[in-house]
Amino acid sequence: MISSFFMHHAPTSFFVRTIGIVLLIYVLWQVDVRAVFEVLSSVHPLYFLIALFLLLLSSFIGMLKWDTLVSAQQVRLPKRVLLKYYWIGMFLGMVTPGKLGEFWRARYLVDAGRLEMPKAFGTVLLDRGVDLAVIVMVGAAALAYVFVFPFGAFWWSVAALSVLMGSVYLFRRFWDADFIQKGVSFLWRGFLFLLRRQQGSPRESAAQAKDFFRTAFSKRAWFYGILYFVLTVAAYYALALSLSLAVPFFYLFLAVGLVNLLLLAPITVLGLGTRETSYIFLLGIVHITASEAVAFSTLVLLSGMIVSVPGGFFLLKNV
Repeated sequence: MISSFFMHHAPTSFFVRTIGIVLLIYVLWQVDVRAVFEVLSSVHPLYFLIALFLLLLSSFIGMLKWDTLVSAQQVRLPKRVLLKYYWIGMFLGMVTPGKLGEFWRARYLVDAGRLEMPKAFGTVLLDRGVDLAVIVMVGAAALAYVFVFPFGAFWWSVAALSVLMGSVYLFRRFWDADFIQKGVSFLWRGFLFLLRRQQGSPRESAAQAKDFFRTAFSKRAWFYGILYFVLTVAAYYALALSLSLAVPFFYLFLAVGLVNLLLLAPITVLGLGTRETSYIFLLGIVHITASEAVAFSTLVLLSGMIVSVPGGFFLLKNV
């Protein structure tokens, strides 16, 4: 089961799991806490509600992305059921180091008798993989836009989409290349080894890997992945506006992407410490004070907790 996987493979060192808390204590010691509360007291409720709406919408899009990967395994479940599973994963991801709780979604696919553990677990792994690929590619384009080639929003959008679509096309074009087949076969066999599943011959592993990993390169999965990230950034931009922070919209693609990558490190719960430290550094580049950055980070955490509340409710109700 997934719980045993986490038990054996997730970091168990007390020191590692509390690095974020130590960072949070240091941040609170260094910043003016009173100034943080003053910034938070000026929250514009309309922008905050817009942010919550966008985050809820992004969670629905995220479910559709996961549904694309699940459906590729010849599994059909009602959207409302998948949304419950997705929200539960969001809730557990909020309260577990490195958002590892998100993988709990796979358990429900297994319990429903829809998929075996490797493929159920793999759908969530690929779901996260699509998100990471979008973050890296869009983040790279945002980096170029902000610091290297400030040609304008239109050309930035063209460049980002070109990089994304070009990468997907090249991978699909050379999917049958020998070195790619060997690579995905190696990943698949390692994946089965981690889950303690019996492995077939290298030829069988290559066939299984090819069949499974190709689902991550469907046009629908990438479309939902891009839309999910754009909606998330738009929600965070609304949070910045609610605090009257002058953060460039396109810069947030870079900042949010980097912070989301850092939050995958299993060194804290709720992203505490890691999120605040990261935003202090990244927003400081665009002249946002440390107190304002901590206030922004607090709103990001609060909005994420509010949106994940349905997941906690469904978890308690055992779906």
